[in-house]
Amino acid sequence: GLAVVAAGLFGVQGLWTLVLTAWLGPFLGGYFILIFALMGEVVDEDERLTGLRQEARYFGTFSLAAGVGPAVAALILPWFYVFGYTVAESLGVRLVFLAAAVLAVLGVGLCLGSGSAD
Repeated sequence: GLAVVAAGLFGVQGLWTLVLTAWLGPFLGGYFILIFALMGEVVDEDERLTGLRQEARYFGTFSLAAGVGPAVAALILPWFYVFGYTVAESLGVRLVFLAAAVLAVLGVGLCLGSGSAD
């Protein structure tokens, strides 16, 4: 999906869209597999630092974010269509990426400000 949107933004069509999608696939697949493998390392490191096993806390928070994130995106995304979602009127698509960046920065700020890394 992301590759198709990126291809549309840059005017790439046809075969190049398929090439871009095939190129991004292994990277996204690696992310979706490694994130669960790394979660165990996070739990072990937290136990080393705090002396407490908090698997439920970490996996619960991760699962909540993984479920709520797409749901919120599905609610917010249609509002950007007002600004356009075609090649001729692409402001809505560009604003989606800006909104994603702002939300990512807010998320990092929230994580850094939580004090759990002490």
